[in-house]
Amino acid sequence: HNSLPTYGSILKFTRPENRNIGSKLFELHGADGDSVIKMLTGAQEEYPYANGMSELAYVTGVYSAEASMRDVEAIRRENERPLGILMRSMNDPWPSLSPSAVDYYGGKKPLHYYERDFFSPVRISVVVKGTRARFTVSNDTRQDYVGVFSYAIMNNKNQPVFRDSFPIKARAHTNLEVHNVDLGSAISGHENEYYLTYSVSDKINDASKGTYLFTKTKRFNFAAPNYVTEISGNGTEFIATVGADVFVKGVEVYFEGAEASLSKNYFDITGRAPVRIHIETPRMTTIEKLKRTMK
Repeated sequence: HNSLPTYGSILKFTRPENRNIGSKLFELHGADGDSVIKMLTGAQEEYPYANGMSELAYVTGVYSAEASMRDVEAIRRENERPLGILMRSMNDPWPSLSPSAVDYYGGKKPLHYYERDFFSPVRISVVVKGTRARFTVSNDTRQDYVGVFSYAIMNNKNQPVFRDSFPIKARAHTNLEVHNVDLGSAISGHENEYYLTYSVSDKINDASKGTYLFTKTKRFNFAAPNYVTEISGNGTEFIATVGADVFVKGVEVYFEGAEASLSKNYFDITGRAPVRIHIETPRMTTIEKLKRTMK
């Protein structure tokens, strides 16, 4: 599933007049023929039309990551025991359209962060057909996994419509179907404003979690968010928390004009609890500078 390099990397090998997917420069960098048609068709089928190169880099990156996640989850879910899975490429030998997780300049695409989640040793996934949802836990560890499975129907303002949870035990090196339920009565008539969230957790933390929209992303009625961000730390290591008063999908965090490595990015905000991000910088910096450049 091809995607563009990150926008920050695109700025490094283009001039303003070249920043168009149909330009000769992008053709030379792989944006020609079936590869670009498949990428744009897939991305625009699921997401609104991108307004400019920055949005196009974001949309194609998230589309590639979501598609790869579905592929890997299906392989893990449908086999009786764990099988090895290798991604096609990790990085790029030159700036181009590609299925890589890291572009030529080291820019981390959405796939880089998604891989951390969908390759987690214990993974919860869902298959929705019509209004019926089937949840499966894949346990690739050598120990039985004992935890709690939870799922909820939420509205676009992160208010619960329906929720349920119960304990589970997934044997080592197995896949366990933990629940199969018809959600029709809960979502009927609200497919464009209700979403599904699900997780497995133990006494320490969430082992895995995810969200599912009952319609295409471009048709979902997202409410306008009010973000709340906090940053703490000093030197080269910091902790940022990002919260919102409504459901937000695919939140991208970056620091304009500053280098920073993030533990999490392109994430969903599904409740009142903020998302916690560990930040490392290559040089000493300050909280004030990070707050000023955070976008």
